[in-house]
Amino acid sequence: MEPLKDQCAWSEFELASLKSLDIAALPALAVRLREALKRSLKRTGGHYGSPLGVVELAVSLHASFDSPRDALIWDTGHQCYAHKVITGRGNELSSLRRWGGLSGFPNPAESHHDQILVGHASTSIASAYGLSLARRKDVWTVAIIGDAALAGGPALEALMVIGSIPRNIVVVVNDNGRSIDKNVSSIQGESAIRALALAAGVSYVGPVDGHDAVALCAAFNGVRQRACKALVHVKTIKGFDNIDLQHAATSLHMWAVKRDEFVPQKYASIQALVCEYLCAHARKTNSLRFISAAMAKSAGFGAFADQHPEQFIDVGIAEATAVTAAVGMASGGLTPVVHIYSTFLQRAYDQILHDLSLQQANVKLIVDRCGLSGEDGPTHHGIHDLSILREIKSVSIWSISTATPVDVIATVVERFLRSNAPSALKVCKSVGYTPFSSDGRHNELEFIVHREGADLAFVTYGRLTSEVIRAAELVLEAEPHLRICVVELLRLNPITWNSLSESIAANTPVLIVEEHVYHGSVSEDMRISGWLDARTSKSMVIFDPEIPHGPVSKQMDAVGFSARCIADVAQRLLGNLCGNREDNHLQIYLN
Repeated sequence: MEPLKDQCAWSEFELASLKSLDIAALPALAVRLREALKRSLKRTGGHYGSPLGVVELAVSLHASFDSPRDALIWDTGHQCYAHKVITGRGNELSSLRRWGGLSGFPNPAESHHDQILVGHASTSIASAYGLSLARRKDVWTVAIIGDAALAGGPALEALMVIGSIPRNIVVVVNDNGRSIDKNVSSIQGESAIRALALAAGVSYVGPVDGHDAVALCAAFNGVRQRACKALVHVKTIKGFDNIDLQHAATSLHMWAVKRDEFVPQKYASIQALVCEYLCAHARKTNSLRFISAAMAKSAGFGAFADQHPEQFIDVGIAEATAVTAAVGMASGGLTPVVHIYSTFLQRAYDQILHDLSLQQANVKLIVDRCGLSGEDGPTHHGIHDLSILREIKSVSIWSISTATPVDVIATVVERFLRSNAPSALKVCKSVGYTPFSSDGRHNELEFIVHREGADLAFVTYGRLTSEVIRAAELVLEAEPHLRICVVELLRLNPITWNSLSESIAANTPVLIVEEHVYHGSVSEDMRISGWLDARTSKSMVIFDPEIPHGPVSKQMDAVGFSARCIADVAQRLLGNLCGNREDNHLQIYLN
């Protein structure tokens, strides 16, 4: 899709213009910038509440400091839209989060004003600490941390060490009472943040009205004149100057633009269906606990929090705490279910190995948003989770998709919840789900055979299942005499190889298609197990994990995961059957 044409004269907000203004003129400039951002974001979509809440803050920071000589590090990164405009990217804002366009996060590849890549939360203070040690002592390094990211472990760890170094570091705490969901941390409000600054050995400044550009400039200029390390406490309102958003819940986080005609679905997402099953299970047993790391409501699990508040726990942006707390709950006889995005699973890797795996705790992990992330880009791709999950001894790993029949999903979720060992359920992002009954053959819920045939077998799982089914249809259009098998794996670990061999004969060529990197993948497991030794096979996996941001459809095309690309690879595999022995070994398809 071509970027939308933007009629705004963005140049009035850029550094050269901004620096020429008196401080008294900055509030009016901020009002105009916020209105321009509103107009642009309502056309492109993107993070909405957070950028609107920090417009005066961005204007004041750039008026008071000298970027890029002074480094500004935004955390959470999606607060940075006004910063992007001020640093000369306003004319590109119409391409925000689109293929080939501006990132929704700070990105050094975009501008020298973005000195650190910031996608995941709670990283800015440590980055500022390290960056300041690598730079001259007379420059400033500013970490702007908000949306409850201050409560994350890395942020608190770094805050406790910055007081000891002779560098000019400012930590700006954007205290807006929210992450995506409500901020559950006790580190908010003047007394708590003042005490934290005291413990860190830095000066406390504030609280400052985050929507008063004049007061903000006075605070920042005061810090510069004293040449001290400081924590500047700023109070803002997420979604400021938009009454509807200020009083909304998670809807103020993102502005979604309807790209295609909407088709009504029974469920808003497959997550909503899984949530319904979890609620039903919670009504039967008081031992179930649903643990969220600040994402439950925005991810489609808000109904559980509403219906079972006493069994719902939100630990905030603290994935490591979520996993270890779950281990403690399991040790005490509860049945904890941890909901965690695939991209954030890596933030709890130590806890998964040390606490969960070694103790074989009966913890359930719902690993959400598996696969390519779309507009969020490479910082948020969910393509490494199997590599992490397979490190858990005796773990059962399940996968469902919108191609999975509703009766099968119900049974998979039931088994997932009732197992007495560590287990994980991979769920891809979906827009809508309409239940349908199974018309394929499934083998003890190991896998579903959507099509049967002996001339070619596709093996896949998750979101790609629908695309692979379409690819099989394309191959049949070209070669209608073929008998094609399509297998959707439901249990990814352990795989019962004998059962799979009963559905896919030894002489049937196999194409494995996975929205995952090779390490930890089913393809790797098949090779190590020896199941592929006597088979003609090819694997399609993700070779480059740094696939740019943009619509998922563009990303799928880029890595060769469209139905047409998959069908082409399948036809090449069939065309190479007469090749030499070397061609018949496992091959990794790299687009």
